[in-house]
Amino acid sequence: MTMWKDGKDGDGPPAPGSEFEPKPGDSDAVAQWRARMATDAAREIYKDRAATAECVNAQARNRGLLRMPVRGLAKVRCVVRLYALAHNLMRMPSRRNSSVRALPRPR
Repeated sequence: MTMWKDGKDGDGPPAPGSEFEPKPGDSDAVAQWRARMATDAAREIYKDRAATAECVNAQARNRGLLRMPVRGLAKVRCVVRLYALAHNLMRMPSRRNSSVRALPRPR
């Protein structure tokens, strides 16, 4: 028998889509999320998450943003905004050289 990631014993991985079935103790919001994620359209959108949101989070960790160095919501928001600004500034050269441009270059 193999122990799978969900902690259950079995002869194989869980059936595709079974991770989105309602579970005991789920709140209404989680149950609604599971129902949305069970659709094929949501799965297609979710596949892109690794290339978009998760990439940015990994870069933040690699640049030392493992924990918030401040306390309080207002200060945390400032740190997040500063990180977002720095991230966008570092991405500008690669965006400028890409074939897709949002605005034409000034002459």
